[in-house]
Amino acid sequence: MKKVYLAGKITKNGWRSDIFSELRDAELYNEKGAIHPPSPVDGFSYSGPYFLTCDHGCYHGEYTHGRGNFRYGCGENADNSSTVLKKCQQWITQSDFVFVWIDSVDAYGTVAEVGFAKAMSKPLFLAYDESFRNSDFFKDTWFIQSMADDVVISKSAKEAWSLFAKRYEAGSVSNRSIRPASVKQISFVQTLLSKNGKKLSFPIDELTMEQAGILIAHFNLRKPLPKDHEEILLKN
Repeated sequence: MKKVYLAGKITKNGWRSDIFSELRDAELYNEKGAIHPPSPVDGFSYSGPYFLTCDHGCYHGEYTHGRGNFRYGCGENADNSSTVLKKCQQWITQSDFVFVWIDSVDAYGTVAEVGFAKAMSKPLFLAYDESFRNSDFFKDTWFIQSMADDVVISKSAKEAWSLFAKRYEAGSVSNRSIRPASVKQISFVQTLLSKNGKKLSFPIDELTMEQAGILIAHFNLRKPLPKDHEEILLKN
């Protein structure tokens, strides 16, 4: 089953729960140190982000990303900013898709996540709240729009999700395994190969988008190569 990361502003009882209704239960498990993911929706499983919860909303607010703050409330279980960053990068790397919902002009972390997901060659579905239609904000965010595979404006995150689910129904992601990598991806992979003293086991112009994402995660995040891609690099 394909995994999806839901990027966007994080608030107490936020929009993600409108899509994955069991997410709150997953949050409770996460506070205890383990993740019990919510049930799949429309054939997709939830890969992140996961939050901490205490019923007071102490883990939500400015500068927290739903993972807490040492300075107030129930912050003793909170993650520091470095841990939050690593966890979000891990969840994005493990996902097959990234669904982005923008309903706030200050979703700064979301912009960073879009860039990271793009570098990982993840299919990006970017959705804006309809209040931004024809707005300066919508026009000013052309940069992340150019990174996305799809850009829509919707009345709600749930409505946008329905469009996403139809767009990326079962089997559509498999095309990434045969789609050629972009010129930028090939250039980036070449730099990483040279920096790490590695070589591909095939001509680099045959590199696919999927392989590029795997290699970038391998070198930048020190992720092990999947078993079915272990032969992608020549052995020293």
